[in-house]
Amino acid sequence: MQTRASFRLLISAAGALFLIAWHLLPSNASPTPSEIFTQPILQNPASPTPRAVLPQTSVPTEIPTLPPTPTGAPTGTPVFDITTRMGQPPIDNQSDYLQWMQANSPEDQNYLIAKWDRAQALLATHDVTDPRIIEAFLRTPRESFFNASSPAQAYASAVFPIGYGQTIPGPHLVCHMIQAIDPQPNQKVLEIGTGSAYTSAILSELSNYVYTIEIVPQLAQQADARYTHLSKAYPEYANIIRKNAMALWLSRSALLQDRPC
Repeated sequence: MQTRASFRLLISAAGALFLIAWHLLPSNASPTPSEIFTQPILQNPASPTPRAVLPQTSVPTEIPTLPPTPTGAPTGTPVFDITTRMGQPPIDNQSDYLQWMQANSPEDQNYLIAKWDRAQALLATHDVTDPRIIEAFLRTPRESFFNASSPAQAYASAVFPIGYGQTIPGPHLVCHMIQAIDPQPNQKVLEIGTGSAYTSAILSELSNYVYTIEIVPQLAQQADARYTHLSKAYPEYANIIRKNAMALWLSRSALLQDRPC
């Protein structure tokens, strides 16, 4: 019985192979429209059938152009014009830097030394090469934007939690990012995600028109309180326009920014 069953199976398989081979043999019949569609464009079938003519679409003759990047000063006068301030913190001598900062800011000397050391590391690793970015970094008290336990932690190249699932990025990342967009004093800069408010603080040292949006209400409130408190010693922070409620703020024409961040 097994021999007969095997023989029947063999006969059936041979018949199936014969049918497949028969259908694969070249045919002289006219190709169907589907066969013509699959043939290469340059190939001429033996008996071509009429092909459907696709409607011609008009091609625009004029190429649309993007609006030019704004070059003039934005409307509105900043609360504090950073272009009018006298002097910048020295960046080539630690002693001169400490002396200048102690005369122009309320920062503790231990934090100033830690910040100076981090600035030297930024330069050594080429994360920052623009003197303007280094000056902005040296002006900004990072310890005021999160609960740093020490000067070493305040200026560590590390990310620290600030609550609500968010973090404050390290100085290397922040400064490298800001250098990439190269903000100028009369350019608008939009930051999406205020977070600790540290990045916008550095941006305000470089641009008179900084806008920042935070979707977490608690972080937005904390940022607003920080800017309000610190603007007494850092008047440039009063220029920062901050807002919670992203969808509403993005719909306003004031946020036609030059440098998104």
